[in-house]
Amino acid sequence: MKFRPSRKSTALVGGAVFVDYDNSGAQSLFLMMAYGKSRLLKNMLPVTGKPEFVDVTEQAGFRNIRLPLPQPSSTMTVTASSIC
Repeated sequence: MKFRPSRKSTALVGGAVFVDYDNSGAQSLFLMMAYGKSRLLKNMLPVTGKPEFVDVTEQAGFRNIRLPLPQPSSTMTVTASSIC
């Protein structure tokens, strides 16, 4: 299955890492989502000769991995001395 963004798969990316997760010699892409499921996209260039990524999140055992976000506080005070 090729990765094609849709409304159900679209989320805010909180971080991205190129990693050779399967020791294939190719750098795959792990997208850490702040809102939504994170995705592991396998680099298929060495396999098929085409510059494409395939979603292997489930096959690699990554399920429901989400980037934790800080909870907003009810009060926040900013002064000139706190940012200088």
